[in-house]
Amino acid sequence: MEHRKGKNDQIRYLAEEEKMKSKPLWNQCFPEDSPAFVSYYYREKTKNNRILVKMEGDAILTMLHRNPYALRWKDTQWTADYIVGVATKRDRRHEGHMREVLTRGLLDMNREHRPFAFLMPAAEEIYHPFSFRYVEKKEEVFLNPQMEPYLERKPVMGSEKECQKIGAWMEQWLEKNYDMFTIRNAEYVKHLLMELESEHGGMDYLMDRGVCVGLQAFWGSREREQRLLYADGKWCQMGNERPRIMARITDLSAFLSAFRLSEKGELTVELTVRDGQIPENSGNFVWKITGQGSVVRRAEAKRPGTNEERITLSADIAELAEWLFGYRLAETIWEERAECRLSKLKQIQTMGSVFLDEVV
Repeated sequence: MEHRKGKNDQIRYLAEEEKMKSKPLWNQCFPEDSPAFVSYYYREKTKNNRILVKMEGDAILTMLHRNPYALRWKDTQWTADYIVGVATKRDRRHEGHMREVLTRGLLDMNREHRPFAFLMPAAEEIYHPFSFRYVEKKEEVFLNPQMEPYLERKPVMGSEKECQKIGAWMEQWLEKNYDMFTIRNAEYVKHLLMELESEHGGMDYLMDRGVCVGLQAFWGSREREQRLLYADGKWCQMGNERPRIMARITDLSAFLSAFRLSEKGELTVELTVRDGQIPENSGNFVWKITGQGSVVRRAEAKRPGTNEERITLSADIAELAEWLFGYRLAETIWEERAECRLSKLKQIQTMGSVFLDEVV
């Protein structure tokens, strides 16, 4: 029977004392998660997240969880929402409830000046209509079996001082290998260890003659699997590469303002953007970029006497994400652009490599 929206239907955020009301829907929709993991999630991760729901009376029809993460790209720090727990009651699916909730969430992120949102999709086709696109390819990585005998394992115990030390090691390793990643600190590591423990897992130092050369973690109540391996060069063996994380620009100005040119000079882009869900991102903009940063504003008529170099670009919000996250080259998106114009776009530093390996 088709459900008609009534006056008792509402989309809102759960108050802190209401968050546990969403746990039965989590259990229904994610039966693969162990009770211990779900207990950890609702005890720890909901302390600072926001749960957006659609209610029918007192019942939750649909939910999504906005889990905030601090991210770094070069000298820019962002707070962005990792969207997890997107779920609809089994007998109320395909009625448009998820579309309403996700659209509301994206609009809220725009109003809150969140630069983008990211998620790990159960299926790409679910999020494609909402302008989410893949921005990260994750390569399988394993310990090199020929080198593993030379390594000594030392379990991580998880003291406050140790968590600080591991966070600093992770930051150094990530800065060396990636352009954009979630910031590691003692709090991050502490929650990661609790997350591993909830699935009967743990983390080890990988030591070479007394020096830490890597970190490896395993977990899994039903089947043991590698949760992470941070190590370099000879210690690792690479496997298949596959798309993993999708992202979506939620505040165009906040996102674009972090980009800069790779060389001295100034470039002005007259940018026309189409966004089907967030009207604030749609329209004509002037994006002025230098080697120090950039400024974005709504377009005005070009003033007489202006002789600055300008190029024009028309793009869908999803195309901008694919390009600026470094997932696709500009020439593969805008094939019709003249080579001289594309060469100008290449002056803009994009993210060469993205590393987002969070689970929740």
